[in-house]
Amino acid sequence: MMYKNFIVFNEPAKAKATIVISVLVFIFIVCAGFILYVSVLPDVAYTLFATIIVAVAAQYYQEESTNSNVKRGAEIYSIGNAVLVCIDSIVILALLMF
Repeated sequence: MMYKNFIVFNEPAKAKATIVISVLVFIFIVCAGFILYVSVLPDVAYTLFATIIVAVAAQYYQEESTNSNVKRGAEIYSIGNAVLVCIDSIVILALLMF
């Protein structure tokens, strides 16, 4: 969603950087699972780590743009849309596992 926000805010350089950073964080999380001393962490730790990174980055880089965009009458997505995205992600991950 951060990528899409940067596209809407007409900041293509930040959108590309978001993709690169996302891929690097994904690779780090996957590789960290194979390191013995890190693999003792519960699986939820990796999800929390990624979620915290995205939340902090979104607030730091997009809060001002998002607030001004909402004040101009932009659409605010409902919780239902977020839940649908999560369900889609779970289904995709489940399909990849089998």
